[in-house]
Amino acid sequence: MNEICVNISSYDGRDSMSVILKRPSILTLAMLGKIPNPLLSAAAKLFEFAPKSEPVSIKEIGEILHTIAEASLINPSYEEVKDQLTDTQLMEIYHYAKGGADGLEYFRVIRELHKDSIGGEGKQQPSEPNHED
Repeated sequence: MNEICVNISSYDGRDSMSVILKRPSILTLAMLGKIPNPLLSAAAKLFEFAPKSEPVSIKEIGEILHTIAEASLINPSYEEVKDQLTDTQLMEIYHYAKGGADGLEYFRVIRELHKDSIGGEGKQQPSEPNHED
């Protein structure tokens, strides 16, 4: 089993946290019935196995992202954190499942830009007083 420790956004979105993930086979998940039949078409579109002629609903996306997170999360386990997972974390896990560690690069860049824009390690810096009298 290929497991890797990666950083994803923390629950508050200001920092990162380390998780151990594995890259599940989407085709194997489908074959084993882990992706319910009504979601197979949506999963095929999200993972670019099928043409995107019809849109995928938000509900379908949410169900697929949780299915992928359940199959991917090793430590902490999905059961331990399923009620706390944020949309961003679910997307990061999906991008890892789809593209490996390189799939997370976009989120690393966004997190760094966010840190820079609010000053430092996710804590807002007080603004300097304006002394224009």
